[in-house]
Amino acid sequence: MAGFDAHVDQADRNAEFLKACDTYFRAQYIEWIVVIRFYICLHIVEAIYGTLPIPRHFKDHKERNRILPMFIGNLYDQAFCEHYLDLYQLSQQARYDTNKENPLTPADINSSEISFNHIIEYARKRYRIVLNNISYPSSTTLPVVPAPQP
Repeated sequence: MAGFDAHVDQADRNAEFLKACDTYFRAQYIEWIVVIRFYICLHIVEAIYGTLPIPRHFKDHKERNRILPMFIGNLYDQAFCEHYLDLYQLSQQARYDTNKENPLTPADINSSEISFNHIIEYARKRYRIVLNNISYPSSTTLPVVPAPQP
């Protein structure tokens, strides 16, 4: 998948799926809520990297996770990176280490929600990425930071 719009559209499509899962299946499949949150954020990261002076498309998670910390230009970028990597780890746990005997904890779910909300707010404020299927909080502590110029 290439291009800013394609990634934003896929993130929004995933957000629509998240909304349905959160409404109808949250209790039974909470681990999938975490996984969907991660994939929304993955497409946000891909969209952002596509806007850089030298656009970048990653071939896999390993490459993306290795390059992402190089993106840090200020504390807001650093928090964005940390939240993304936390959400990545939680999604890995949800996909590969979770079962009925070893479920995600309420703290894991809360952590995924905090990271998810930070990332979508960062993308909205810094890059003006707005997903139609996300309910944004009415207030936030993130300041509006001008997007980097190509």
